[in-house]
Amino acid sequence: MDFLTDPEEFRRHNARIQELLDLERKLPEQVFRRPLGNFIFLNFDEVFWGFDLECLKSFARAEETFFVTVVDPDPQSYYRKHFNIYPTIAMGPDVDLNAYRKILARPLSEDNSETLADAAGVEVLYSFGHDWAIYGDRDFELAIAAFGDSDLAATFRSVHSADKLLTPEQALAHLVDTGLFGVDRRVPPSVRRKLLENYQ
Repeated sequence: MDFLTDPEEFRRHNARIQELLDLERKLPEQVFRRPLGNFIFLNFDEVFWGFDLECLKSFARAEETFFVTVVDPDPQSYYRKHFNIYPTIAMGPDVDLNAYRKILARPLSEDNSETLADAAGVEVLYSFGHDWAIYGDRDFELAIAAFGDSDLAATFRSVHSADKLLTPEQALAHLVDTGLFGVDRRVPPSVRRKLLENYQ
């Protein structure tokens, strides 16, 4: 398990991500492209720090491989320029949680202690086989899964315990309120309204 380094492969992955997401947008705007919908809310760390890994592997068992990547900071102008990598990791059916966490916590270069876990602001899980993606925003402490059809969404729900899957209202109350806006602050009404409008 390692980071992507081949520019041609990066271009292929970037094209796929652009099919699924509008990277010019950020939460609370709608970041997914149609036909992705059937939104499901999760905790950012549950998904991207690997607590949810076994569930994700079960969901993606029909795929040979799925991927996790960082889209903010920018893969080319930041990661390629400073560390000579693209921040994309292949996740196969036999991926080991310890190995995954090890690569997240590994210094990105010999002369810089920064890790992927330190720097990643927006991360995405996706595949080439089926139309689905999970968009994670660390500032919001929020991950949103979206699916090309309701059957995929139902399969995703079926491999998770109900307490891991949040309604938009629960996400706002338990994640966003204490994340981006601090423990003693509330989400501005305009942000709350946009999130609910875009992801109901």
